[in-house]
Amino acid sequence: MAEVTAPVSAEQQPKGFKLLRVQDNLVTICKAGKKAAFLNHGSKDVEFPSKGNIVKPATQELLKAIYDTDESYTQLIEAPKDYKAPWQQGK
Repeated sequence: MAEVTAPVSAEQQPKGFKLLRVQDNLVTICKAGKKAAFLNHGSKDVEFPSKGNIVKPATQELLKAIYDTDESYTQLIEAPKDYKAPWQQGK
Protein backbone atom coordinates (compact mmCIF):
# COMPACT_ATOMS: atom_id res chain seq x y z
CA MET A 1 0.00 0.00 0.00
CA ALA A 2 1.28 3.49 -0.85
CA GLU A 3 2.30 5.83 1.92
CA VAL A 4 0.21 8.99 2.12
CA THR A 5 1.58 12.19 3.60
CA ALA A 6 -0.21 15.40 4.42
CA PRO A 7 0.76 18.53 2.49
CA VAL A 8 3.42 20.67 4.18
CA SER A 9 2.25 24.11 5.22
CA ALA A 10 4.49 27.19 5.02
CA GLU A 11 4.96 27.05 8.79
CA GLN A 12 6.20 23.45 8.61
CA GLN A 13 8.69 24.01 5.77
CA PRO A 14 12.31 24.25 6.87
CA LYS A 15 13.66 27.74 7.42
CA GLY A 16 16.74 28.82 5.54
CA PHE A 17 17.79 28.44 1.92
CA LYS A 18 15.33 26.72 -0.44
CA LEU A 19 15.59 25.34 -3.93
CA LEU A 20 13.16 27.04 -6.30
CA ARG A 21 12.88 23.97 -8.52
CA VAL A 22 12.60 20.73 -6.59
CA GLN A 23 12.83 17.67 -8.82
CA ASP A 24 14.28 14.21 -8.31
CA ASN A 25 17.08 13.13 -10.66
CA LEU A 26 17.97 16.72 -11.57
CA VAL A 27 21.56 17.80 -10.94
CA THR A 28 23.06 21.19 -11.80
CA ILE A 29 26.76 22.00 -11.90
CA CYS A 30 27.31 25.24 -9.99
CA LYS A 31 30.18 27.26 -8.64
CA ALA A 32 30.48 27.31 -4.85
CA GLY A 33 33.20 29.77 -3.95
CA LYS A 34 36.14 28.86 -6.18
CA LYS A 35 35.12 25.21 -6.65
CA ALA A 36 32.56 23.47 -8.85
CA ALA A 37 29.73 21.72 -7.00
CA PHE A 38 26.95 19.36 -8.02
CA LEU A 39 23.57 20.63 -6.83
CA ASN A 40 21.01 17.83 -6.42
CA HIS A 41 17.49 19.31 -6.76
CA GLY A 42 15.73 16.26 -5.33
CA SER A 43 15.30 14.49 -2.03
CA LYS A 44 16.99 11.24 -3.13
CA ASP A 45 20.59 10.39 -3.98
CA VAL A 46 21.45 10.60 -7.70
CA GLU A 47 23.99 8.17 -9.13
CA PHE A 48 26.12 8.93 -12.16
CA PRO A 49 26.23 5.62 -14.06
CA SER A 50 29.48 6.33 -15.89
CA LYS A 51 31.51 7.03 -12.76
CA GLY A 52 29.53 5.37 -9.97
CA ASN A 53 29.57 8.63 -8.01
CA ILE A 54 26.58 9.59 -5.89
CA VAL A 55 25.31 13.15 -5.45
CA LYS A 56 23.52 13.60 -2.13
CA PRO A 57 20.55 15.99 -1.74
CA ALA A 58 21.60 19.60 -1.17
CA THR A 59 22.40 20.72 2.37
CA GLN A 60 21.87 24.20 3.81
CA GLU A 61 25.63 24.73 3.79
CA LEU A 62 25.90 23.90 0.07
CA LEU A 63 22.90 26.07 -0.84
CA LYS A 64 24.41 29.00 1.08
CA ALA A 65 27.85 28.53 -0.53
CA ILE A 66 26.35 28.49 -4.02
CA TYR A 67 24.01 31.43 -3.31
CA ASP A 68 26.89 33.51 -1.91
CA THR A 69 29.02 32.95 -5.03
CA ASP A 70 27.03 34.89 -7.60
CA GLU A 71 23.78 36.80 -8.05
CA SER A 72 22.76 34.58 -10.98
CA TYR A 73 22.07 31.71 -8.55
CA THR A 74 18.96 33.54 -7.27
CA GLN A 75 17.24 31.74 -10.17
CA LEU A 76 17.93 28.42 -8.42
CA ILE A 77 17.98 29.23 -4.70
CA GLU A 78 15.83 31.40 -2.45
CA ALA A 79 17.60 32.88 0.56
CA PRO A 80 16.03 33.60 3.96
CA LYS A 81 14.14 36.90 4.02
CA ASP A 82 16.71 39.02 5.89
CA TYR A 83 19.84 37.35 4.47
CA LYS A 84 22.40 39.47 2.57
CA ALA A 85 24.91 37.66 0.36
CA PRO A 86 28.41 39.09 -0.12
CA TRP A 87 27.44 40.30 -3.61
CA GLN A 88 24.49 42.24 -2.06
CA GLN A 89 26.67 44.27 0.31
CA GLY A 90 26.39 47.96 -0.48
CA LYS A 91 23.16 47.59 -2.49
